[in-house]
Formats: sequence, structure tokens, C-alpha cells
Amino acid sequence: MHGSLAHLPASATTTPAVPIVTMAEVDSFQEINRKYFNQIANTYDDILPTMREHTAKIAQVMAEQVKLDPETTSVMDFACGTGLVSINLVPYVKEVIGVDISEAMVEKYNEKASLNELSAKKMKAVLLDISKDKEGLGGKKFDVIICSLSYHHFDQVQEMTNNLVEYLVPGTGVLLVVDLIRTEHTVAWHTAKKHICSHVGGFEENNIREVYEKAGFKDFSWIFVGNWEWEKTPISMFMAKGTRPADS
Repeated sequence: MHGSLAHLPASATTTPAVPIVTMAEVDSFQEINRKYFNQIANTYDDILPTMREHTAKIAQVMAEQVKLDPETTSVMDFACGTGLVSINLVPYVKEVIGVDISEAMVEKYNEKASLNELSAKKMKAVLLDISKDKEGLGGKKFDVIICSLSYHHFDQVQEMTNNLVEYLVPGTGVLLVVDLIRTEHTVAWHTAKKHICSHVGGFEENNIREVYEKAGFKDFSWIFVGNWEWEKTPISMFMAKGTRPADS
């Protein structure tokens, strides 16, 4: 799986150009990403012609990996963006709360919920940096936390994962992370994006397994999700899964 990629559709097109934020303009790596995603929030849903199709696929695989109940299941969509994955999970869960540090992404997320006539009790996003504000969600625990295509942007992946486990229900709470499988193609693609991509090219299974284990998760698993083409680069995605132990 790691060494080969399936043939990708010829219809995939190049991502539209977006403004580039340079290191000189901001103070931190996190701030670079915040400004970058603020800039592209209005066009993010159409950044690829197949964006909605692929994010729906991610949500489908997530729903297959965990038991979801529309009466009881509470989900946090971490680094939620515009809510492309959340909107596809809504029918299967009681609530989805998006969390992001980008003001524009949070605005688009809540706009999407409103346009789909979803109440704030069903789907809403909040502006929150969990690394700085541990009480921003009032001590709420979630049955599932999802994070899609964002881990490679985090400069402190271990610290972030350590923080996320604290928001899960002890004994049953599950963290699902979807991101890029590291290949020579993704490394070459990301080399020009090091200003926003801390983990150039994505991850290998052993990288993520170690992060999960150090954060205290049990029952780690890694599965293949699918293939995309992004800016003419073939990419493959994984989904990692782990459960918070009862005694953590």
C-alpha cells in the first residue's frame, strides 16, 4: 500500500492559486496556518472539483469504523474547516461541534449548518485553540473526535494528540485521524509548502502509531481510505483509530 498508488482519474484538475503567507508576516507556525486558511475559506469547498465527493467518502469510512447513534453520539470535528466532513456525519450522530483556530473557517462552517437548516444543537463550530484554552468547551467529553487532512499542518502533533485524548469519554472515546500517506510524490509536492506543512509529505504508519501510543490510546488501527489527485500529485489517505482507556 505504501509503495504503489492506484490510477487516478484524468479529470482531476489543478488547485486554484491562493495567496501565500510568508514567515516574515507572522510570528508563529500556527499563525501562518490560521492566516492561510482564513484566506482560502471562501473557496475551500471548490478547491478541487471532487472535494465534496472525497470528503463524503471520508465521512462514510468514519461511520463504518465507529458505532454512531443519532440519539446519543457526540462528535468533535477538530480543525473542522468549512464542515465538509461534519455535514456528512450529521445524519448519524446527535451533535457535531467543530473546533478551529481560523475565524473564516468557523464562519463558513456555521453558514453551512444554517443553509442546511441545522440547529446549533445539531451542528456548530467554535473558535478555539485547545492548546491554550483547556476549558473552552466547559469540560465536555466526546464519544468521537475526528480530524481530517489537518495533522500534517500541526507542528506539535504529539502535544495536540495528548490534548485531544482529554476531550474523549474514558473507556470508549475514539480518535479518528485521516491524513496523507507519505510517498515520494507527496514529499515532492509539500517541499514547496513547508511554510504551512510541518510534516512534509504526510505520515507513515509507524509515525502515527507512536503518537497514539504515547498519548495513551489503546487498540490502534490504520486503514487505507482512498486515492486523490491534488495539484497533479497522486495522494493516498489513511485513517488511524485509537480508543481512550478507561483509566486515563
